[in-house]
Amino acid sequence: MKKSSTLLAILFAALLFTVVSCGDDDKGDTGNTGNTGDTGNTGDTGDTGDTGDTGDTGDTGDTEPTTCPEIAGVTDLGEFNGKEVCELTGTFTEDLTLYSTMIYVLKESVSIGENKEDAAASIKTATLTIKPGTRIEGTLGRSFLVINRGSKIMAEGTKEKPIVFTSNADEGSRKSGDWGGIQLNGFAPVNCAGAVTPCQRLAETGVEWYGGDKADDNSGVLKFVQIEFTGFKINSEKEFNGLTLQGVGNKTVIENIHVNHGLDDGIEFFGGTVNVKRLVLTDADDDCFDWTFGWSGKAQFVICEQSETAGDKGIEADNNDKKTDDSPRSNPTLSNFTLIGKNGTSGTTGGAMLREGTSGHLNNMIFTGFVANCIDIDQEETFNNAPDATAPTNLQMVNSIVNCTKNFEDGDEDASFTQPFLVEDWFNNQDGNMEADPKLNGWIPKNDSPAPGAGVKPADAFFEAVDFIGAIKNSANDWTAGWISTVSN
Repeated sequence: MKKSSTLLAILFAALLFTVVSCGDDDKGDTGNTGNTGDTGNTGDTGDTGDTGDTGDTGDTGDTEPTTCPEIAGVTDLGEFNGKEVCELTGTFTEDLTLYSTMIYVLKESVSIGENKEDAAASIKTATLTIKPGTRIEGTLGRSFLVINRGSKIMAEGTKEKPIVFTSNADEGSRKSGDWGGIQLNGFAPVNCAGAVTPCQRLAETGVEWYGGDKADDNSGVLKFVQIEFTGFKINSEKEFNGLTLQGVGNKTVIENIHVNHGLDDGIEFFGGTVNVKRLVLTDADDDCFDWTFGWSGKAQFVICEQSETAGDKGIEADNNDKKTDDSPRSNPTLSNFTLIGKNGTSGTTGGAMLREGTSGHLNNMIFTGFVANCIDIDQEETFNNAPDATAPTNLQMVNSIVNCTKNFEDGDEDASFTQPFLVEDWFNNQDGNMEADPKLNGWIPKNDSPAPGAGVKPADAFFEAVDFIGAIKNSANDWTAGWISTVSN
């Protein structure tokens, strides 16, 4: 034993001399071992390592944990397909990270951060971080994820490893309405039918509050995320949307999102100033893209495709149905949408219903295949935003194509007043608009389509330069390839 101890001491001294002789080369500048502390050997939370983002759990390198954390609100359900299954429930007021090495199941409501009616109250906030490739399943029924005001979600998937939110029903038996969806609540402005400023509203769930006076509020990041089989019925009048954005501010980043198979809307904006880019909204049983209560954000590159058996509007656009001139008024700027109606069995499927006093600037839009109409404008206050068909101001559509069974609707809900102009005149008197077949192959224009070469970028730095109408220029420009969901049940 004594001889062995002496030998170990000699070996340790030699090793120590070697390490010291290496000088600065071993100080973790490149994070070669995945650790990022001051010496590159044992650091847990350094800032420059290649994958030190898991250091908060004590793991090193790019190794993610494989067991559920032993904290309140998390239950280990055992193993499935070689991964531990972690059930989440209740409210989390401490930061939480979800990893691709496990599967997560949402039981009922899962809230990140406290929810209080008083926007000025002291609240406990938290950040939910979701690693690329992570799978989160909603249990059948009223299960959903909500990010409360002041808290954040950092869900940054990649094209190769999108983050998936789906139903936990067996594959092959999943369907629209299996679970709720994702809800983000922020402090950005919304309208309240003339109520005090700043307005605060209660979510359709009847529990969460949203709204405030922070246009630049930040609810985090959603990138390369799939959301499937949502829309559980809250009651006879209300259902969850795939992605619900309520009073969400413009510092929030939402890009490359696919919402597939929802019983209600694909995405709905309840006020706020949030901007979105590169959305695919497919097989929504209600509307694809919906806004109300004063949304004034921006959106570019959006695909809406109805199912062949259900669906209502491609766009349903409202200001406030209780006070159509309410402020802040809904006034988004949209560019490069392709909206495809495929439900030939229903006479109500429309491309865009603009109503309840909404404003809006719509650019480079394609509406095709809708049975009822491509464009419908309703309510007197909505027409007031475009005082005449030759010089519309707050409600505009330019460089767009319509191709539906009936392109324009007039008078069906407007009997209480005389329309100042026809919707057809409003459309045809604006720059670059066409009543023409966009000639699409799926949602990609064919070589002889009039869409490529016809678009104009809106004058705003958010929007990318374009020279085409619709969401995609051609097959070489198909930004949906390789990351969207392809499942049907």
